[in-house]
Amino acid sequence: MKISKKVNKKVKNLTLTENRALAFKSTGNFSLDLFVMMGASRGMSIINYFKKAFKIQPKEVLRIVLYSRDIKEGLGEREHFRDILAYLEEANFDYFKKMVEKAPFLGRWDDILVAKTDEGFKFVANKIKAAIDEQIVETVNYSLAAKWMPRQGKIASRLRKQWNMGAREYRKFLVGATKVVETDICNKNWGEIDFKKVPSLAMARHAKVFKKNCPERLLKYVNDVAEGKTKINVSAIYPYDVIKSLRTAGPEVAEQQWEKMVNTMDVGGFLPMVDSSDSMNGGIGVDSKKGSLSCRDVATSLGLYIAAKQKGAFHNLILNFDAYPQFLDLNDFKTLEEKVKAIDKMEWGGNTNITAAFELILSVAQKKNVKKEDLPKALIILSDMEFDDAVNKSKEDEDKLCTIYEDFKKKYEEAGLERPLVIFWNIQSREKHFPVKKDEAGTLLVSGFSPTIVKKIFSGMNIEKACDPLMLMYDVIYVPRYNFE
Repeated sequence: MKISKKVNKKVKNLTLTENRALAFKSTGNFSLDLFVMMGASRGMSIINYFKKAFKIQPKEVLRIVLYSRDIKEGLGEREHFRDILAYLEEANFDYFKKMVEKAPFLGRWDDILVAKTDEGFKFVANKIKAAIDEQIVETVNYSLAAKWMPRQGKIASRLRKQWNMGAREYRKFLVGATKVVETDICNKNWGEIDFKKVPSLAMARHAKVFKKNCPERLLKYVNDVAEGKTKINVSAIYPYDVIKSLRTAGPEVAEQQWEKMVNTMDVGGFLPMVDSSDSMNGGIGVDSKKGSLSCRDVATSLGLYIAAKQKGAFHNLILNFDAYPQFLDLNDFKTLEEKVKAIDKMEWGGNTNITAAFELILSVAQKKNVKKEDLPKALIILSDMEFDDAVNKSKEDEDKLCTIYEDFKKKYEEAGLERPLVIFWNIQSREKHFPVKKDEAGTLLVSGFSPTIVKKIFSGMNIEKACDPLMLMYDVIYVPRYNFE
């Protein structure tokens, strides 16, 4: 693309999406760049983003890293956290030790086994051994730390050496302090598995195995859940985990997990636009083998989740990703499986016409006599952000180069309309770019899936007032949960 000197300053931070629409190379804040990329780059390296931000705001950046690993309230991203922890062991050992102290309580105990140096591994091994000894006493022969320790291999050998144990003594020590469903699966103790005690992610992951090896017990459990006789755990799974379970193991467990999950929070005022284009069929990051989690699965699950939380005329409505958007009414479908298939069949046109989407919202509101206060407050675009060049290629003057959102703003100003909040929810970044900058009022940049983000956006944040991507990041990471000093 030929760029004139007149617009050189602006263009310096511009790049192109895969479909040649304009976007920004950076939000203008390295911490925010990392915050946004963390949940949208699974299977890809983000260490360079971390290094840039760490040089400027190390303590702030480590809060972002802790948030990214946080299973219950954050993104639950394991690999990025471990890569950064391994880097810190060499680059800043003091910060490494502080992160090791926090890691097991936000993630898992095996997160800290990335230590490579003798000093680092000794620190980690002593921390784990002390935790196991303490947990065995407190929880009557059960240790979460022991659960995540390897039984064999190089790391197990290093742990045995640090703990002065032989191979047999080491395994006996760990097994005696561990009781997990995977043990019963390996030993084929199908009759001993108590489904109501199976962790949420393990249930989603092993539903196919349970269905094959103990179908009658599983069916009885699912029916008991449906009748309210027992409970199903959904504390640590995300919407896309349920969709993956649905695609790989069938609807039995997935339907119950979904119903329980959707009923956990009462929010409203948001309308999802789901990208079902071909680019969304690929796996998340390197996880692209058959049956793996796809970008489409994530977008579909979040769209379904958001749509189900709405009330009134926009309950269970989803917009398709198109130049001429249309509504898909999920009220026409009963089960989760039927709704997912309906989204899979949605038409898509390659580019997102945000203005047309809101015109459609207003049209529906007029037809159904929806009050102004009951209109959706925001449009949530669930996509890989590879927007089409439809906006830019009609420009006659290169000095008028603008991004998708800049064009949207201009059209609303010309029409004299109040601009709604637009939330760009990035599912997967194959190319590193951003649709808006750090201080773009009336927009938010989100990635991955975080219960905290959902709560902040849907209920904890006053979206009637001015907000921007940087404000959301500060609101999320500057909480006591991520203090480390």
